[in-house]
Amino acid sequence: MAVFFLAVLPAFLIGWYVLFRFVLGHEFAAKAPENFWGLATWHLLGVALPEEVFFRGWLQERLSGLLPKRWTLFGAEFGPGLFIASALFALGHLISRSNPIHLLVFFPGLLFGLFRERSGSILVPALAHGGGNFFFLILQSWATR
Repeated sequence: MAVFFLAVLPAFLIGWYVLFRFVLGHEFAAKAPENFWGLATWHLLGVALPEEVFFRGWLQERLSGLLPKRWTLFGAEFGPGLFIASALFALGHLISRSNPIHLLVFFPGLLFGLFRERSGSILVPALAHGGGNFFFLILQSWATR
């Protein structure tokens, strides 16, 4: 989990800034989103936890039982089920938001899946997912036209 916040999250934040600033042409003004704590709570308990229960706790677990785990990365054994669950995670975001940019959640989905395989729990990926959403909300509130 610490690796996520120390290594992955800064890369995510820089990528988000570059995309919104230089590709989409947004300006930035640091400010907290309205209803900050309510949004943070909702994204952890109402979004991240249910998504992780389904995609990592149920779907990835079932796929891992059907498809052999062939690889190991950072102590996490995984197989094709990780990629399939992450692809379906991204597809679900595309269907619900109708914008191809939401397919990019495939990559954090891989990370959350590795956390699931490494920890054997959905708690770690749910916290990472909620933390990612939390920082996403902050950056989104900073972006202006």
